[in-house]
Amino acid sequence: MIYQSLWHNNYKNTTAYKYYTYLNSPEWKEKRTLVLNRDHHLCQRCRIEPALDVHHLTYKNLYNEPLEDLQALCRNCHAAVHSNNITINLRPSC
Repeated sequence: MIYQSLWHNNYKNTTAYKYYTYLNSPEWKEKRTLVLNRDHHLCQRCRIEPALDVHHLTYKNLYNEPLEDLQALCRNCHAAVHSNNITINLRPSC
């Protein structure tokens, strides 16, 4: 039990914990909804699949990112971007 408590306290001090806490925050959920609506719930990489994820183009402004730094992607494209470290430029809205 002590080990579990120490692990939890150490984990709460990590960047991963802070990031995943942010992804569950009302602020992120609002940004995510705005980006999905802006991109018409369409993957901005393949332009075929429905977008389920919102991808950070950079992590420069993490926790205070402008909407221009976020992009709607389908799960497959999002996984491909992270596995291949592909850079994607956001197309301007029509």
